[in-house]
Amino acid sequence: MRQGTDEAALQTALQHLEDAASAGNRDALHILGDLYSRGGPVPADGARAVDYLTRAVEAGNDWSNVRLGEIYRDGIGVDKDPVKALQYFQEAADAGHTSGKINVARALIAGLGTEAKPEEGLALLTEVAETGDRWALHTLGDLYTRGGPIPVDGARAADYLTRAAEAGNDWSNVRLGEIYRDGIGVDKDPVKALQYFQEAAGAGHTSGKINVARALIAGLGTEAKPEEGLALLSEVAETGNRWALHTLGDLYTRGGPIPVDGARAADYLTRAAEAGNASGYVRLGEIYRDGIGVDKDPVKALQYFQEAADAGHTSGQINVARALIAGLGTEAKPEEGLALLSEMAETGNRDALHILGDLYTRGGPIPVDGARAVDYLTRAAEAGNASGYVRLGEIYRDGIGVPVDAAKSLAFFQKAESAGSSSASLRLAEAALWGIGEPQDVEKGLNLLRKEADAGNLSAMLSLAEVLLRGELAAPDPAEGLRLLEAASDTGNVTALLRLASTYRYGNGVPKNPQKALTAYEKAAAAGNSWALLDLARGHMNGDFGRRSSQSEALAFARRAEALGNTGATVLLGEWALYGKCQKQNVRAAIESLEAAANAGNADAARRLISLYRSGAGNALSANPSKAKATLAAYAPLLNPAQKAYEELLILGTTARSRADFAALAEAFRQAPQQTRLNLLTTLRWSNANAFVYLVQDEMQARGLYKGPLNGLLTRDTIRAISALCDAGPSGERCRQGPLTGDAARLIAVRLAVGA
Repeated sequence: MRQGTDEAALQTALQHLEDAASAGNRDALHILGDLYSRGGPVPADGARAVDYLTRAVEAGNDWSNVRLGEIYRDGIGVDKDPVKALQYFQEAADAGHTSGKINVARALIAGLGTEAKPEEGLALLTEVAETGDRWALHTLGDLYTRGGPIPVDGARAADYLTRAAEAGNDWSNVRLGEIYRDGIGVDKDPVKALQYFQEAAGAGHTSGKINVARALIAGLGTEAKPEEGLALLSEVAETGNRWALHTLGDLYTRGGPIPVDGARAADYLTRAAEAGNASGYVRLGEIYRDGIGVDKDPVKALQYFQEAADAGHTSGQINVARALIAGLGTEAKPEEGLALLSEMAETGNRDALHILGDLYTRGGPIPVDGARAVDYLTRAAEAGNASGYVRLGEIYRDGIGVPVDAAKSLAFFQKAESAGSSSASLRLAEAALWGIGEPQDVEKGLNLLRKEADAGNLSAMLSLAEVLLRGELAAPDPAEGLRLLEAASDTGNVTALLRLASTYRYGNGVPKNPQKALTAYEKAAAAGNSWALLDLARGHMNGDFGRRSSQSEALAFARRAEALGNTGATVLLGEWALYGKCQKQNVRAAIESLEAAANAGNADAARRLISLYRSGAGNALSANPSKAKATLAAYAPLLNPAQKAYEELLILGTTARSRADFAALAEAFRQAPQQTRLNLLTTLRWSNANAFVYLVQDEMQARGLYKGPLNGLLTRDTIRAISALCDAGPSGERCRQGPLTGDAARLIAVRLAVGA
């Protein structure tokens, strides 16, 4: 009954507006045009929106010029046309409309519909702001937080946003909360962030209420009160607010204090999308693509991405392009997807520029192209996407499509930090800890991690915990490392739960605790994480959970993970067949299973096949280096550049026998990025001890620690040099049991990776 009454009331209201519009009422014309551009109660209709708004302009409503500019700028129901958008904004500005002037200024700064003229745009915006206009003040403050043509300046941002808030712009309190929450140009301060969000909420601002709710749920700036936060968020959502609906739906996909609930997530996100929030369609596409709380369904995922794209949402368009490139939910059409993405990038869209640049570093359907990657990522960063600088730092650090250049890598990470990237501090901490592009400074790295961890950055908490538990770069502090892991896990973060489980399972820096390991894995699995299922399968099969271990449970967990599309599950089941675990040994069936999976695009299966042929599998399978090389060549398109380079280097290391082989390996090793060097040494100790020793001798000789011959033999001089190397940092006693033990080999690898 209520639904019918609401529909009747809507039709009555629309008829009144239509009648007034037919009489030439400029406000009614504007309202109708705006309604047809928003979606929600009235279906979005770009043609009708433009018609009504054009008639409103002709009737003297300058606001309609602004809305027409927004429609053509953002492609709302029409094709994007930045030139036409700027013309409408200019019309409004010429009529003295401040919103028109603000949008003209933004177009000049970003170069949308015109040649980029950042200084001219900034001058115009500053002129309007100095009249006390709250939206100009807000826009200026916001621009100083985004990066791009206007560099991040926390002090200026806070000043303008504070003045905007004092002038009555509650959005500015929200943005102030965001910059203090995320540390954009200012030190992170979750308490201050919450105060700003509460200011906005107290003024009735829904985004303020949403952010207060999220802070209560996560315990940011206050004691965690998930139920109170959820109640506040639900209250706002039940008013039909599309962002509250989206936030609720999203929370039910993330895990943590709010458990994953696919049905609820889909319900809230659908309602958000139907209320006009196209981001709801994007998130729906992501959860069906990734199987978050729901069964994976790439076809349905693509449909949702297409819905968002049709509504003009750039993230929807980007995801459609990526689906076409990868063949997810549709036949693979890399060229078509690349063309769509390139079209968006050429409009200056910073996210499309970043995605394109990143794609040219990943391999697969789009071959690695360092020059193109650098070009697109640089343009993305200059357009305000600080992640572009982060990725540039990573590709120069790891030598992806470009030569390894640690100094250049560090410079890009520093630029990313200046541009407000939340992940830049972690990259800079890693650079200090490992001596990448600068002399190793462990204390500097630890301080950077501690600062981020204290501000609630989960990634920093996990990184710091790993450093303290491993005790390789800094003196071990198991109690503090475990405290950090426990604190991160208490938030429900799945990655933290998996790290905690692994720590207790293997006794990494702490005594083994099978029961605590099992509990943490089960929590991660309950949150819908398929890798937790895989760890449960391995742990049960290997007896890692003591009396609770069960081979039947192992098989059930592996099959559940496989049903969820986990590529590692197929590999694990193949390995069990290979070694006869919980079944009769069947080497041929195991290999055929792995080959079938690899042929279907499973990169994990391909890499396992390569490793089996490279090193063999005990009595089950003899090593066959020639077949390993052929297998690598056959499945190379499935591997990213780093994986391919690593597999090539490992085959070279495993098969090295003569001095000439060792010398060639050492030369290739010197050119490899740091992480590859670390992984290779750790693995090579098991597959070719002489090659391992040769590389260690060669590296120690370069550092002035070893003056003996390079022969790959564990001579007395070699052992003495290794002891000196081990004692050059913490945990040197691990080498006392012999340099070829697992703990010693790992420590040696770390020492030789530092500064590489």
